[in-house]
Formats: sequence, structure tokens, C-alpha cells
Amino acid sequence: MSHPVWAAGVVVIFGMAATVEYLLDEPGLRERAAIVGLARAQIPLDRAIGLAERHVNGHAVDARLEYDGQRVFAAVKVVAGEHKLLDVKVDAIDGTIVSSR
Repeated sequence: MSHPVWAAGVVVIFGMAATVEYLLDEPGLRERAAIVGLARAQIPLDRAIGLAERHVNGHAVDARLEYDGQRVFAAVKVVAGEHKLLDVKVDAIDGTIVSSR
């Protein structure tokens, strides 16, 4: 393979990657993707809060739905035990506990 052809191929590949990144940076595109992701939630936030509270035997002090690009979950801050603040993530599709720390 000659160097000019190889160089042109590299330019095309990097150009495509830059174009995809540019499209993802289009104003509002990431936000629209997040809204679509959040719309997939099947578990109401109040139910997710209850699941998180029961999981760590505590009381929720903050909760919100979040979308990380792959999964929709309820992020719940729960005070449990001797004033320990825990972050509990509840899958907003099926209600399973994703993490607790």
C-alpha cells in the first residue's frame, strides 16, 4: 500500500470519528437522548425510594432519576444506622438494587 493512500484512509477514519463526535455535541442531542432514556423508567420514583430504604433499613433524604447512557436508575441518598449516608441505585426498569455504598 502506498503512503498517500494509507494517509488518505487515516484522514477519512479520523474525519468520520470527528464527525460523529461533532454530531453528539450538537446542542440538545445528549439531552434528548437522556430524556428518551428516562422515559423508559417503569418504576415510579416513590417506589424506588421505598426499595432503597428497605434495602439499607434507613430513611431517604434525596432521590432523582438518572440515565447514564445505558441504564435508567433512581439514585437515592439514604441515612441508615448511626447517621451513615449511603448512595443506593435502584434500576428504574425492574426495581433491582444496582449498587449500595
